[in-house]
Amino acid sequence: MLMNAIVSENYYQIDVSGDTVVCLVSKRISVDEFCHIMDRMVETAQVNGISKILVDFSKVDFSDLTVLERHKVGLKVAEVWRNKKAAAVVQKEYINKHAENVANNRGGNVFVTDNYKEAVNWLSK
Repeated sequence: MLMNAIVSENYYQIDVSGDTVVCLVSKRISVDEFCHIMDRMVETAQVNGISKILVDFSKVDFSDLTVLERHKVGLKVAEVWRNKKAAAVVQKEYINKHAENVANNRGGNVFVTDNYKEAVNWLSK
């Protein structure tokens, strides 16, 4: 059974676009909320036989995101997306690569960028 768009709480949307699960997040969320969304993305990927995930946070203000929160996200990404290739689009001023490094150091295959096209291109490699 293929899944189409899943919309929840009016702040995120998960779609399948070709060979990629794409999630658009429109507001600042907690780590716990993002963990729930990650689980939903993995479910969607498994049902559709997809191994690529793209999360678009480009509209989200992460100015208050702590190092601990970044670390927890990196751990969760490595845990649930271990066999997936995942990219995230984040506003440039909020990128410090901590979550990306945590995930990749634990077996993840993650890329964080401020450029949507760059994220899509990286996933296609």
